[in-house]
Amino acid sequence: MVMVEKKDSSIRLCIDPVDLNKSIKRPHYPIPTLDDVTSKLHGAKVFTKLDARSGYWSILLSDDSSYLMTFSTIYGRYRFKRMPFRIISAQDEFQRRMEDTFEGLEGFEIIIDDMIVYGDTQEEHDKRLAAILERALVKGIQFNEEKCEFSVSRVKYFGHIISSKGMQPDPDKIRAINNMPSPS
Repeated sequence: MVMVEKKDSSIRLCIDPVDLNKSIKRPHYPIPTLDDVTSKLHGAKVFTKLDARSGYWSILLSDDSSYLMTFSTIYGRYRFKRMPFRIISAQDEFQRRMEDTFEGLEGFEIIIDDMIVYGDTQEEHDKRLAAILERALVKGIQFNEEKCEFSVSRVKYFGHIISSKGMQPDPDKIRAINNMPSPS
């Protein structure tokens, strides 16, 4: 078992499934690239970014799979009943389920647990966002309110700024690179 500190300083409990991952047949579900996403945003002027809360943990495991996720602590043995982090197939499976969940809706793109909703006008954007939020409510998907940005003209998405002007690198990322100490 491994404790990993998240960006917000909270702790994420992970297993270290090195041997298990060697035996998992990965489904290789295609994960969109940032270029795939941004090519569909041409003409969009209004954006919302949504971040799915505890995404992998929304995936219930079968009993057989759950027993493979058993881990030991000083307090005894436990097993995950939901998809833990660090399982090699988790990302592919989560992407597939998110796309299946929102299938048939327009004006959004998903990369794992980060969704961008867009529209050429405020009205179009709001209609699309309402449909996404309604579907999420029905399917039990929750979002991290502190990571969401609603109805903005520019949004940070995967280290870039996306706006009606296209995609530019996030200045915060560039600043971090420029401020790196030189190797000694």
